[in-house]
Amino acid sequence: MLVYVAMAAELPPWVIKAIDKIRRGFLWRGRKDAKGGHCLIAWPKVCRHLELGGLGISDLKRMSYALRARWPWLRKTEPNKPWASLPLQVSKDVDSLISMAVITEVGDGANTFFWRDKWLDGHSIRELAPRVYALVTNKRAGRRTVREALTNEKWVEDIQGDISDLLLEVDLQEGIPDRHIWRFSDSGEYSAKSAYEILFQGAVYFGPAQKIWKSHAPPKCLPHPARCLLRDQEEENIQHLLVGCVFTRQFWFSLLQRFGLSTLTPQPQDISFDDWWEKPEASVAGELRKGLNSLIILGAWSIWRHRNDCVFNGTVPNMATAVILAMDEVQLWSLAGARDVSLLSAMGEGS
Repeated sequence: MLVYVAMAAELPPWVIKAIDKIRRGFLWRGRKDAKGGHCLIAWPKVCRHLELGGLGISDLKRMSYALRARWPWLRKTEPNKPWASLPLQVSKDVDSLISMAVITEVGDGANTFFWRDKWLDGHSIRELAPRVYALVTNKRAGRRTVREALTNEKWVEDIQGDISDLLLEVDLQEGIPDRHIWRFSDSGEYSAKSAYEILFQGAVYFGPAQKIWKSHAPPKCLPHPARCLLRDQEEENIQHLLVGCVFTRQFWFSLLQRFGLSTLTPQPQDISFDDWWEKPEASVAGELRKGLNSLIILGAWSIWRHRNDCVFNGTVPNMATAVILAMDEVQLWSLAGARDVSLLSAMGEGS
């Protein structure tokens, strides 16, 4: 219901705030309300795509922009719709989105705005000559088509100045309609999904998102002391803990060996867990790749649990204990329905 409302009208800030309050309460506590201390991650980050380090929950403000961009797009691409001639209220934000996303290949010039649309090699006159555009009234800029402007150089009536050199290179093609192209989709057509995604441009990409969210694993997997608890002479950070520590590399060898995959063990030159993960993932395909990704998540989770046992319970680091913990998890994940992990286990038994 919210999608249909947002498609038709701009959501007031108080509506978005009220709905987000309910969503936060449901996410963090399963209740109507959640206080600040209950919220583990800032809400704007929660509302990012998985690939951007968020949880993939829709950002309502951006979603409403993306949905309402549909109407100016349809008015350009399907001008014969019955409502196309009606006054269309477009907010400044949606207008900016359309301006960024749409370029035009001019045909007969009848459906392209001379001053505002991007029809000159992917640029608009508004961009190329902002001082000239500033001399044109909003009424003229919002009505003057390319066809009208280039017929007997009518555009000269709108301004004082000279940008005729660029316009001389444009030849109108009688009978061929203008083609508007949505730059952010392969088909060149608008979609709410592509409009929503471009509103996150500039955010940092989170590489392992697909591997983590598309692999079978419980929902709770992956603060630290100054020194590594597994090798106390080394400084601890997450990269060291998961792939750089000597203890960790021995653990990965022991675990992967049980599945006939010991050649995929991290090497001393591997200092980034994400970069190392790319190597074993590329070495297998299909269902085995999914099983391997789950196994790597399981292994990282087991290292983390063993490390925390050493930190909080005073347990002495023990390789055999860590591997047994991981293999117990393999059994539990398989029983819980991780078919890909079971397939990988069968492959290990066969080898």
